[in-house]
Parts: sequence; C-alpha cells; structure tokens
Amino acid sequence: MTTTTTNISTSTTIEKVATGSYTLVDNFNASKLRARTIVLSAIKLKPFTTMNVFLSGINVNSDFVPCTKVEITSTGTFYGSTGIQRNDNILLRATAINSYDTILLGDVITCVNGSAVVVADEIIHDKVTDTNKRVLYVTNIKGSLSGTITGSVSLSTGVVVSVAAGDRTTNSLGNFYGALVIPSFTFDSGIHKILLSDDITPDPNASSTSADASYSSNGNIVTHTTHNTSSERSVTTVVDRTTTTWYHNRYNHYRYD
Repeated sequence: MTTTTTNISTSTTIEKVATGSYTLVDNFNASKLRARTIVLSAIKLKPFTTMNVFLSGINVNSDFVPCTKVEITSTGTFYGSTGIQRNDNILLRATAINSYDTILLGDVITCVNGSAVVVADEIIHDKVTDTNKRVLYVTNIKGSLSGTITGSVSLSTGVVVSVAAGDRTTNSLGNFYGALVIPSFTFDSGIHKILLSDDITPDPNASSTSADASYSSNGNIVTHTTHNTSSERSVTTVVDRTTTTWYHNRYNHYRYD
C-alpha cells in the first residue's frame, strides 16, 4: 500500500532590480593640500627647550598635537616611528582625519581600555624628581591607557605607571615628538618646508636650535555624479513538498495439523 501526501506552497515577493550609470563631471589638479596627519620626530635639539612649528613660514602651533608621555616599567623595547612599517591593526592606526589616513610606523600598543601608536621609546631624565624614567611617546590614542600594554610589532609588554599630556618642549635628550595635522584646503599644493625653531619667527638664523624637513603633496580631485534607478518585479516561488510512503504488510502463515 502507498500513501501520497501533497504539500505545495506558493509565495509572491516584490524584488527591486537596480540599474545605474556613472558620469564623470570633472577631473582637475588639486590646488590645495588635503587634511593629513604627519608624525614629526626631531632629535639632538637643545634639551628642555620650547619649540615652535612652522609650515612654509606660517606658525601652525595650533595644528600641532604633542605626543602623550606614557611612563612604563618594561624589560622589552617598543618600536617607534623609525624603520618599522606594518599594516596590521589598520583600524587602530587610522587617525581622526579619515579612515584612509593611517599612521603605519611604530608599534600599536593595546591594553584593556585603549590603544595608541608608539613614536618613540626612550629613557629620559626628569629634572623635577632628578630620576631617570622609561617613557613611551605615543600618538593617536583611542580610549585610555592603563595596566599592561602589548606592542603589536615588537610583542613587548609593559605596565603603565603614569600618563601625561605632551607639550612643545624637548626632553632631556633634546628630542621632540608630535603630530602635525595639516588643515584641509588651507595651504597650496606643492613642496613645503616644516621648521621647528625655538624662535618665534620662521628665520632659522634667529634660533638657538632648529630642525627642518620638506613635505610635498599633489593630486587630483575627481567630481562625479551617479544616477541610480530601480524597477520592481514580482517573483513567485513554488515549493513542492509532495511525499510518498510505501507500506509493506507481512503475513505469517501457520499450519495446523
């Protein structure tokens, strides 16, 4: 004996079909610098000296963010912004400018509550306490730094002792660390001179200690429009769940004498 069960279900949905076109409107050279974050590192300047930051002769102290000073205890060495380049932890390396602007050099240190990018790892002398301290100069802090930290590249670990805001003053070694956030569409594209000077003017001959470097930028701005349209269509789905069951009856035959 067989039994057939028919179970057919039908459902209808409305599906959107997207179509579109891309139209290039204009393509021209960018005449102004885009917003960018540049890590500045200068060594062997005059110790304990306040520096001013100039971009092509313009004072940009207001756009300069000194590195935060993180005192730690550690036996390992953390990589700074010299010679170590990795693309790991892109989200942690991305700056506040935009997701494409990342700090690729140096360890990314992480802890339970935050992260930062290491610019330098140094032992400096604190003239207030007259003691030597192990200090990490960090930028791009996200969250807060405390407890045990781990370097993403060096894999070194350490314990945070204190965290202090940075300033524009060189340390006991005469070293200076920070990030210059170039304002968007303020400076012309091309080659620019970045100058660190202890003088209030951009004249390096007027300073007692200074350092300079070049920064260049050029590019294109592409303006475009997209025209997206969509149409709707009805989609009917049929599901057939027909099943057939076979039953086999077995008879036992008994003989009586």
